[in-house]
Amino acid sequence: YTQRGHVLDAQKKYPAAIDDYNKSLSLKPKVSWVYFKRGNAYYMQGQYEEALNSFDESIALDSNKSTYFYNRGMCYEKMNQLDKAMQDYTTTLSLNPKYYDALLNRGGIYAKNKQVSKAIIDFTQAINIRPKGFKAHINRALAYHGAGKFEQAIEDYTAVENNSKTPGDINIKLERGLAYFENNQYYKALDDFKTYLTNKPQNTQALHFTALTYAALHQDKKAIPFYLKAIALEPAKHEYHTNLGWSYILTLDLDKARNSLQLALDLEPNSMATLVNMGHTYLLQNKNDIAYQYYKKSIETEDNVATLMSGPIADFKLFIKRNWEKVEAEKALKWYQEQILILKKP
Repeated sequence: YTQRGHVLDAQKKYPAAIDDYNKSLSLKPKVSWVYFKRGNAYYMQGQYEEALNSFDESIALDSNKSTYFYNRGMCYEKMNQLDKAMQDYTTTLSLNPKYYDALLNRGGIYAKNKQVSKAIIDFTQAINIRPKGFKAHINRALAYHGAGKFEQAIEDYTAVENNSKTPGDINIKLERGLAYFENNQYYKALDDFKTYLTNKPQNTQALHFTALTYAALHQDKKAIPFYLKAIALEPAKHEYHTNLGWSYILTLDLDKARNSLQLALDLEPNSMATLVNMGHTYLLQNKNDIAYQYYKKSIETEDNVATLMSGPIADFKLFIKRNWEKVEAEKALKWYQEQILILKKP
């Protein structure tokens, strides 16, 4: 029965395999690895409670097998019992410190729990075991990226690209491009985004970040077509409309800016950035009464004083520097700062 169950298991005929494992256990009920095999068959069918019971039986009979704890840990993870999964992965590693998949899985739970430094330690140990391991490098890259350690993330993304079984794995281009962008390496970001879009031209995230990258390079006329493509594919993203509106402002196409910003406000009426930008379109056309209405509302809708004192203030200073309605921009800057103190007084 055991051997036939094993063959059926290999053929992915899990119900028949389970039936044979049950028959085997009815004859010899204290064979740990048969419980283990039955647990695996249940697991493959998504019957996690049954799998868990089988893994419990196998561990009760033999608690020195790292694989038993590892598979039970995977079962707990599928059931979203992450603390118990973590305990089993840790036991797995106490029995076998070089258990690559256990390091990956425990590191993944650390990452989910925002314990990034611990996740990175596990992924690094996994990389030391398999220096060309795809999963360990990509997981560590994502952990570094999430922790704001962009140089390290870029290094790992590049290692993944170099070691991938499918050279030039296109998804790595997007992830690395995002890391380059956040690390202010805009031309390298553009290279990765362009390569990615050659293969996946309708990915809105890549389109949007390509636009943002051009905008960061003060090439707003090049940014605008990418915003428009992203919006055509995903018109309900208010930030796409807001960012497009800002690029239109910086090219002094104020009517188009206003149209884009109105679409953004239709989607998100209390967006501080959108309200400020809408105010700018009126300020730069010397329609100050309307501009100040939007500026005041932007202050009322944003609780973070630091945010109010950074972005909008920088905008006014930019207009002054470019000599765009300089006198009115200077007045607006002073008024905005005063209103923050009045409306956001502790």
